Formats: sequence, structure tokens, C-alpha cells
Amino acid sequence: MKNLVYIFIFSVFFSFGQTLTHPHIWTSPSERNDVLNKINSDTALKWSGKLYNDLHNAVDNLVSTHKTSPQNYLSQLPDLNKNDNSRNDHSDALYIAVQAGILYFLDEDEDYAQFAADILSYYTPKIAEQTGDLYFSKTGHWIESRDLYPKVGMIYDFIEPFLTNGGNTVYDVHSETRKSFDLDTAELAFRRLADEVFDHGGTGSNHSAYEASGALFNILCIENDSIRDVYFDTFMNGTPNQDGFHTILNTIKTNDYLWPESFTYGKVTHEVVLHLLNVVDRYRDSLNLVNSHRSALKGAFLYQNMKYPNKTAAIRMGDSRRVKKISCENLYLKVLAIAHRRSMNVYKNLAIQRIQALYNDEQAFEPTIENQGLEWDNPIQLFWGVDIDLENNSETVEYHSSAKFPHAGIGMLRNYNCENTEEFGLMGFIGGAHYVHSHLTGIEMELYGSGMVMGAGSGDPKASSARSSDVYRNYHRIYAGHNTVIINGDSKGTHPGSWKWDNILYQDKSEIIGIEPNINMDQTNSDGPFYPVSDNFSFVTVELDDNVNDALQQRTLSIIRTSETTGYYLDIFRSKSNGVNNFHDYIYHNYGEQLSLTSGGSTITNGIGSTDQTRYSSDLNTVWSYTTTSSAFIDFPGWQYFTNLNTTDQTTQSITGEFDVDKIGASMHFKTPSGVNRDYTACTAPPILETESDYKAEQSDPAKNDSAQVLVIRQYGEAWNRPFILAFEPSKSNSTIQSIEHLMTDSVIVGAKITSSVNGVKIIDFVINHDDNNQTYASNTEEIEFTGRFGIVRKYQSIDGQDSLIGLYIGEGSYIQNGNHILTPESEANSGYLQVDNIITSAENNSVLLEKLNFFPNPANTSITFNQKIKEVQIYTVQGRLVVHKNNITKLDISKLNGGNYIVIMNKAMHKELIISK
Repeated sequence: MKNLVYIFIFSVFFSFGQTLTHPHIWTSPSERNDVLNKINSDTALKWSGKLYNDLHNAVDNLVSTHKTSPQNYLSQLPDLNKNDNSRNDHSDALYIAVQAGILYFLDEDEDYAQFAADILSYYTPKIAEQTGDLYFSKTGHWIESRDLYPKVGMIYDFIEPFLTNGGNTVYDVHSETRKSFDLDTAELAFRRLADEVFDHGGTGSNHSAYEASGALFNILCIENDSIRDVYFDTFMNGTPNQDGFHTILNTIKTNDYLWPESFTYGKVTHEVVLHLLNVVDRYRDSLNLVNSHRSALKGAFLYQNMKYPNKTAAIRMGDSRRVKKISCENLYLKVLAIAHRRSMNVYKNLAIQRIQALYNDEQAFEPTIENQGLEWDNPIQLFWGVDIDLENNSETVEYHSSAKFPHAGIGMLRNYNCENTEEFGLMGFIGGAHYVHSHLTGIEMELYGSGMVMGAGSGDPKASSARSSDVYRNYHRIYAGHNTVIINGDSKGTHPGSWKWDNILYQDKSEIIGIEPNINMDQTNSDGPFYPVSDNFSFVTVELDDNVNDALQQRTLSIIRTSETTGYYLDIFRSKSNGVNNFHDYIYHNYGEQLSLTSGGSTITNGIGSTDQTRYSSDLNTVWSYTTTSSAFIDFPGWQYFTNLNTTDQTTQSITGEFDVDKIGASMHFKTPSGVNRDYTACTAPPILETESDYKAEQSDPAKNDSAQVLVIRQYGEAWNRPFILAFEPSKSNSTIQSIEHLMTDSVIVGAKITSSVNGVKIIDFVINHDDNNQTYASNTEEIEFTGRFGIVRKYQSIDGQDSLIGLYIGEGSYIQNGNHILTPESEANSGYLQVDNIITSAENNSVLLEKLNFFPNPANTSITFNQKIKEVQIYTVQGRLVVHKNNITKLDISKLNGGNYIVIMNKAMHKELIISK
């Protein structure tokens, strides 16, 4: 790229026109008055006025001193030296110059331009004269292209009118004299920076997006139209070492509107792509990129749904952070900027609603202009910001009952059917795959409870450099550091295909094969969100066809609520090797000070002193990885770091366990059914990295850490027809789960009967889970029949033991029956819920247990089904016109209603929006 471009440059430099008007990257002269009006109208200094004052506070003193003594500041600037640790010094200098350039644009005061020009003229000759790979400091291009390169171009863009005014000069710190700014050398510097990205950027990962602005901002400073066009075409189409912007945009389009990496890496990269999209579209709107890639705007609305009920933590998949970089404010602001400029009202209004809701949720909006170091873009708040009323609105963040990250094979469930969602909300996910910044997990799981993410995998260290440590590579990033199942003690990854060669992390992708409720990935679609058919039940199933380990695994997670303040997770994990099935190990980590295991009220572990402490450390598989110059190895599956082992004898008994999470006064209770021969180990592991909870301090000294409690269940033989089934119940009081038993079809385990006691009412859930959606379970004793993948029959019994309510739930299936009560989904659906309450009931006991009146599907097309018999139904248009009035129905024909939004009033009490899509 380098040689070809330079030959072309020198042959055409003086032959073609120059048509750019500066600035034009973030803003333009025609937009200046609009920016000034926003500043002047912000008398409360909460947004534009504050940002404007921040700029002055940052640079005014420096500009004033520089005017009389330019040598003082410039003489402190570091040289470009690949052996010096000076990247931050370069970053600060360039950042200060950009701020001064912005103030020159706004105030038209040449003192600011002079200061910025003197700094720019210090750097451009040094950049242009570099040969070989470009280094500002020993940090190198990977970071410098994100931090330093964009600032060089941005300085020029803002002060170009000053630089091209023939009467202005710049101060040369080396000769201590003034001279004309060398525009030719500056162009060589801009091209040099762009070439460095093209030659050393990245492909197939966030690298390409992160480094792109380092090329783009400098390309947009090349004055010669033809040369700039050549560079811009390369930026759009890419090189062998740097993905083009078309490829970057298509990455989102072809991955369900998401950047396909771990949560925080994906979210931040998505922000970068939206920033680039707006800049490119401002420069070359004839490409019609915004219309062609609305997927990038749609995806911005999906990330918020990955936050847990406490609002301070997000799901952690791969190298994701738990609490850092999880705010979605920047995503919404960038969508708003694009939508406002492009008059895309659907996207604009949705972005405004999300920003208002986020502000109401977090009560924080403090815009600032600061040197972010890497993905640097916060000055755009001043130029692209749209005035939003943050005080006088009632918007709330709508968290959907499910979410999907398909590229990661992850399905998430939440249940917020309670008043105190932070304390009693339930949320968890299952899944796993290979992607950039993935971990090797098989099908992992996370569980939330009592205000924190309790059941969590290993996490990501505070410093990226710690990812190279032995414990991170051999534990935190692989199987044993996660809540998963290990096959024959030998679950491993491979080097071929791994995003990080020395970690041997490649695995096949888990596929989401069943979920209720489903999620509408297009949040701007008129169909709206997909609502759950039940307030109390939901499920997700993922399957992993594991070619690396020649095995098949399938995991189902269900959230089952028993009252506003109680509920549990049911985890059903099937696993089998296609070869020999010696044993399968179920691994589960939870915060806490102690894990106790009992059966029939008695402790069943033998004690640390009598347990073989080499049980896992002696059972490792060392796998090597090689390149042409290096080698590395991983000890799979990573459980050599388990310590303080306390193991039971083999038993078929039902087991009750409790993780004591003392710092928040809570527990994670769990139960397993009897009937399968297993042994159980309680042990400790290296600390779970990064938390939103009171366990932060536990990470400071890993050698003394014992807050990562681990449960290991070893099952001998296959675990497909005899899956692991555990009911987990987070609580700050005693467990409400009384017992758990297997449900069987012949010799195959197909679910569980879970009995709970809540407020004196016995709740019995028959949870049926087949490994496909065509099988049938039948129980003559309980008069239950179900055909499908996932279904629940719930029976309530009053204190005196009388059946008082029955609930029938189909998560995915075609038929469910209990006694004379039958539920079949309508022809377009495979899920539904029916509540039968016309039998003996005790109102005072059922007041907190009754399902709210509801209907499904929603959106709907031809009909809706209610979850119980409705005495009176009224449907109104949004204009208030009554269009339907029916009595005593469970199903309603809506085929004659036009598409649109309606209000459904059930029994003159319950109001709910209905969306009819046609």
C-alpha cells in the first residue's frame, strides 16, 4: 500500500483541485450558529454551556502563557521515540490542541488557533519523516492509532482556516523562530498515519473499528481531492491488514444487529461504529450508508437489556466487565445524532425515550469533555447533541423478559413481577460460543439473587495485562472457571480457529433452540416487544454440538416465580460423549463464605482431612499450541486450582445445599432429586473477578481469598437420559422449596416435581422438559399429559391440603392437560398459559399467587387467548373508540381489526396494550 500510494501522490499532487471546507469532520461553519445558540440557551450550565466552560477552563491559562512564551510549553513536548513510555504525554498535548482548535472555531479568537497550530507543527514533520513502522512511544500503533492519530487530524480540521491564511506563522521550538506552516509536510503526515492503519490495523475483530478513526480523520484532512478519494476508497473497502468500513458495517448487519464479541467489547465497538457512520455519512452522504445499515442503529437498543436488576451490573460473557463500561447512554446519543440529522423520527423518538428513561433510572447525566485516551469522542456532545427534556417526563427503562446474544449462543431470562426488583427480581443466562474475547465455557450459566450476581463465573481482571497470568489462562478463561459441565475430566478447546492462539479457546457455538418469551431483536419494529404468556414462568434451551470434545450437551434454564418475593431457577443439564461416558462433572460457583451439603438434615461430606486433595490436580490434560516462533500450553480443564476439597461418598440420595453469602445476609439454596449415583464436592477456588457487591475487597489478595465457593457434582456414566437437575433459590430467609423429585418416562428423566411452601400455601410445580418438542409425557397418577419441549403444570393447595388453583403453561409445545383442563396454543403459536380457578379456593391465601390477567400472543394477528376466563373484555383504539365488547371468553377473534395499537381492558380493572400486526 505504502509504495503504490506515494508514487501516485507525487505524480498528481499539483494536478487536481481542492474542495474541502474546514471544519467538516464533526461540524461545519454552517452549523456554528446552531452550536452557539445551544451554548447560550444552556443558562443552567448542564450541557452545552457546561462543555463550553470546560473547554475554557482547560486551556485558557495555557493559551495565555503560550502567547508570550511559546517556548515554555513546546519545549516540554516529548520526541517520537519507540523506547520511551511517553504515550500519555503525547495524548495530553494533542488533546489540549484539539480543545484550543474547538474554541477557535467557536470564538474566532486566533490565540487559540495559534496555540493549536504550534503544537500541530511540532508533530507533523516528525510524523512525516518516520520510516518503517510508526511509533510515538513504546506503546506502538495498536493503542496510538486509537488515541493519538485521530487527534492529529482533528486539530488540523478545526484550525485549517488559520493555517491557510498567508499572514499566519507557527513557532518552531527547535530554531526558536517563527515560520510558515508546511502544508505539504502536514499532508504527508496525514497520509503516513492513514497508511499505518492500513498496514497494521486489524481484521475480523474490534481492532479494525477501533483503529479506523485514526485513518479516517486524517484522510479527511487531505486537501487534494483525487488523493483523498484514493485513500477514502481504501478506508471503505479495506486492505489485507485492515477491514474496510463496509466490512465493519456488515459485521453488525449479519450478526443480529450486534457487534459479535463479549458484552462490553461489543457495546463499546458498536459505539465506535455509530460514531464512524455519522462522520462518513456527513462526508459522503451519496453512499446512503445510514439507510443501508439501519441495523447499526437498531442494535444500539439491545444492550441495555443485559443489565441485572440492581442496575449496576451486566451479564459477563468472555472478557466482559461486570460494572465498567456498561452504560448505554453513548449508544443512544449517537443514534439520536444520526436520526436527528437524517430526520429518522422513529429512531430519534426511541433514542430520546431511552435517554430520558436512563436518566430517570440512574439520575445521572454529566456530559464532560475530557481526554478519554482510547475511543475518544466526547466533544461530539457539543456538536451533535440534541436538547432533551430530562426533568419533565415519565419515561422508564423497559427491561424485557428475555434477551438473546445469538453469536455467543446466549439466551437470557428475567422476571421482574415484583415491586422490589433489585431484591426480588430474578435473572440469569445460559450459553457459550467462540467469538473475539470469548472464554472456553461449553454451556455456562449465571444467576442473580438478593441484590447481586451470586452464581458467577470467573470474570475479567481489572488490568488487561493480568490476562497473561497462569491462573487466568489456565483457570479463569476455561471450563473449570465457569458454571458448566465437564466431560470425562477432559473438556478442552483447540488452537485452530481460536481468537487468541496461546489460550486454545476455540469451541463450537451453542444454539438457542427454544425460548419463551422470544425477543424482538428489532426494537424499532411496529410489532414491539414480545410479551411473556405467563407472569410466573419462562424458559430457554440451548444446545451445543461439541465437535472439539465429540459430545452433545443441552441445557435448559427456567425462572419459576412462586410469589412476589419468592421464586427459583431450575437448571436441567443434559450431557453425553459420543464415545465413552466415564463421568460428567457439574461445576457451579457462588459467592459466599461457606457451602454446606446435607441429606435428610445431616451433613454428608467427609471433611477436608479425609478427602483426597489431589482429586482434581492430578487429572489434567496438557494441550500445546504452536506458531512458527512461539509455543504455549494450557492444563485443561483447569480444576487444579480447586482447594479445600470436601467430598462425599457416592450416593443416590436427594441433596440439599446452601451457599452462605454473609456479606449481604443472603443464601443461595439448592436441591437435587434422588435416584442417580453421584458424589458431591464442596471446595474453594480463585476469586471471582470484578463484582458489584460487597465482595470487592475479596479480590485484592487472591492468596487469602475464600469467597469463591464451588460445588462439583460427579455423575458416573452418561448424563443425557439422567440429566443434572438443580433448583436454585436465592433468598435472605429460609428456603421455600420443600422437596424435588424426578419425573420419568420409562427409565428416562424428563423433568422434576418441585414442592414449595409459600405463605402457608403449598405450590407443586410439575416441570417437564424433553430434549425435543415432539415427545409426550404422561402421568396417570397426576392426570398430566404434555407434548412439547417445555411445559409446567402448577397446583396450589391450601393449608388443609385442598387443590385451589391450577396453572397450565406451555413454553414450547402443542398440548398440555391436567384432569379435564386442556391448553392448546393457537395455530400461529407454540406457547400459552391457562389458569383454572373455578375450583375450591381460599382468597386470602391466593392473593399474592394469582396470575395477573393477561393474553397472548402480543403482537397478534388473528386472535388472542387469555390466561383465564375473562368476564368482560373491552378493546379501544388509541383514540378512545370502543371496537370490541365481549363477555365470558378465553379466546377472542381479532381478525377483523386493522393493524395498529389498541387498549384491552379486562374485567374493568386490568389495562394492557395490544399490538395487531397485519
